[in-house]
Amino acid sequence: MPLSVSENGKGPGPGPDLSVEDLVMRFGGIAAVDHVSFRVDPGERVALLGPNGAGKTTLFNMITGDLRPTAGRIRMFGEDVTRLDSSGRVRKGMRRTYQTSSLFDEMSVAQNLCLGMLGPGATHHYDMASSAYRGEFWPRAAKVAREVGLSRRFFAKASELSHGERRQLEIGVSLCLKPRIILLDEPAAGLSPEERTTLTHLLEQLPSSITILIIEHDMDIALRVAQRVIVMSDGHVVAEGAPGSIVANEVVQAVYLGQSRRKHEPC
Repeated sequence: MPLSVSENGKGPGPGPDLSVEDLVMRFGGIAAVDHVSFRVDPGERVALLGPNGAGKTTLFNMITGDLRPTAGRIRMFGEDVTRLDSSGRVRKGMRRTYQTSSLFDEMSVAQNLCLGMLGPGATHHYDMASSAYRGEFWPRAAKVAREVGLSRRFFAKASELSHGERRQLEIGVSLCLKPRIILLDEPAAGLSPEERTTLTHLLEQLPSSITILIIEHDMDIALRVAQRVIVMSDGHVVAEGAPGSIVANEVVQAVYLGQSRRKHEPC
């Protein structure tokens, strides 16, 4: 049964949830992202693949507002957000996770989830022990924890969680404000085979109302979760299509084979 925690009741609009138009990011004379364009439709699951240095995380950082593009345009839900900061994009329904876990380690799973419900730029503060705080946020936090598989760890500090559980908590925090689109940056990095299985199941159970764009080096996870795959190399999109067609794509095979060979070449 799909997760229900983040269903926001809003039907999809007539256009894409995310549109990237001729996006460029230059650092000095180097184009880390070079004229990239694609769209992600409402409820679609799209995987962004490519070898190290392909420009995937730089592209993510522009989409989320952490970097201002050198050129090009980004639209969310039909609105131009190219110059909107990251907190403004969060308010419009975008969430993201990072390659490195970003949690409040000395706070419990429950407290991390409750803080996730406050949203960016919250001007009010809550006493974590107050009955008002618990009455307003606690039931919803407990529901999110259950649906990301952390009910038994509800009162554990984030610092006490395994690497896989921290990833589950990060996804839970991203669900707290009922997102319309989530960007996941290598969520399976460093996970054990068992943890990868748990993560894959969690991603598959996310509500169909949530649009997902995921960077993932684990091809098995990416191809299982995604309906469509975009492959980047050297800042460019080199292939796009259904998972089956991407696996058989000679250009994609050459990109990954070339990366593998470079790793084994003498310095």
